[in-house]
Amino acid sequence: MEITVIIVKRVAKSLHPAGTEVSLTGKTLGRIILRKLKSLELSLDDCMGIGTGGCSVMISEKGAVKEIQKEASNAAMTLYYSHKLNNVISQSSKVNIIENTVDVMKEVISFLSFPKRSKFLRQFLGHKLAQLCNTRWV
Repeated sequence: MEITVIIVKRVAKSLHPAGTEVSLTGKTLGRIILRKLKSLELSLDDCMGIGTGGCSVMISEKGAVKEIQKEASNAAMTLYYSHKLNNVISQSSKVNIIENTVDVMKEVISFLSFPKRSKFLRQFLGHKLAQLCNTRWV
């Protein structure tokens, strides 16, 4: 998402003279995204999905998704919940019992990640334990 925002801001600035207000309506945002995809020589026929957080500028009848779908007719709009999930987990980690549970899970996974222990666990369970994702859940 952050990369998209940076790209949109740069493209929007290049379209408008310095010192003017950039209006990022859904239609404008859709056109900016299409222009960038074309400049990257990406085939819009191969675009199968448009992921969005669900804000009105993206999903309304005059939103960016509709504008993009005019040229990328195969692209289905899908809502993503990663940002919401990250916010919920970030807030819930302030609750002691949840924080303690996550700490215990990390310790168990760390303990079982050594090769001999991991081999024993794989034989016992039939598969390896999944790793926890530490990227954003702080």
